[in-house]
Amino acid sequence: MLPKYICEMRPDCSHHNLSFIDGHHMSRKYDSDVQVISHPYGLKDITLGSFTSTYCDKFNNLENITLVDLKIQNLSQAAFKNCRKLEILNFNYNEIREVPENLLTANRKLKSFYISTNKITTLHVNTFKSQRELTRLDLSMNKINCLPSSLFKPLTKLDTLSLGGNQLTILDHAWFQPLKNLVTLHLYFNGISELPSGIFSPFEKLWLLALENNKLSEIHRSSFGNLQDLEHVYLDNNQISAIDGDFINSLRKIKELDLRLNQCSNDKFFTFDRLSQKLCYCIQNYRTTGENRGY
Repeated sequence: MLPKYICEMRPDCSHHNLSFIDGHHMSRKYDSDVQVISHPYGLKDITLGSFTSTYCDKFNNLENITLVDLKIQNLSQAAFKNCRKLEILNFNYNEIREVPENLLTANRKLKSFYISTNKITTLHVNTFKSQRELTRLDLSMNKINCLPSSLFKPLTKLDTLSLGGNQLTILDHAWFQPLKNLVTLHLYFNGISELPSGIFSPFEKLWLLALENNKLSEIHRSSFGNLQDLEHVYLDNNQISAIDGDFINSLRKIKELDLRLNQCSNDKFFTFDRLSQKLCYCIQNYRTTGENRGY
C-alpha cells in the first residue's frame, strides 16, 4: 500500500496561491491519490479569507485537512460536502467567527475536529448531528459564552473535549449527559463560579479534569459523582475557600491534585483517609508558586 500522499501547499507547489487546487499533482497520477491537504506550521507565505469547496471537490479520498494559522475567517457551508472519507479537520489558529450549521453533515467518519484559537462565540444546535464517530473535539481559546443544551447529544464516542479559554460562566447538565466515554475534559480559563450538583456524574471513565483559572469558591462531593478512574484534577488559581473532605476521599486513583493559589486553610477543610502520604504533602503545600501547565 502506498503511503498517504500529502499536498502541503508549499511555495514550489502548483497550489500555493490557493485560488484553486487543480490538475494532477507532482508524481501522483490521479487526484484520488491525495489523502491529506496540510499547511505546515511556520510557513507564512499563504493566507486565506474563506475556505470553500473549491479546495476539496477534486480530491474525493481526502482523510485529513490541516490548515493552521492562515487567517481563515469563513468556512463555506458546503466546503466539505464531497469529503465523505474525512477523519481529521484542523483549523486551529485562524480567525473563524462561525461554524455553519451544516458544515459537517456529509462527514460521518470524522474522528477529530480541532478549531481552537479562533473567534467563535457559539455553535448551532445541529453542528455535530452527523458526528457519531467523533472522539476528539477542541473548541478551546475562542469566545464561546453559551452553548445549546443538546449540542453534544450525538457525540457518544467522544473521549476528549476541550472548552478551555472561553467565556463560559455556567455549566449545563444537558451538555454532558451523552458523554459516557469522556476521558479528558478541559474547562480551564473560563469564568465558572459554581459546579452544580451531579454535573460530572455522567463521566464514568473520566481520567483528567482541568478547572484551573476559574472563579470557583467551593468544591462539593456532590458535583463529581462516582469518578473511579479520575487521576488528574487541576483546581489551581481559583477562589476556593472550602473543600468537602468527602470529595478528597473519593479520589481513589488520584495521582495529581493541584490546589495552588487558592484561599482555604488545609487544616480546616481536608481529611486524608485514603490519600497517600506523598499526595497529602502536595495538597498541604498547594500555595507554593509554580507555572501553570500548558495545553
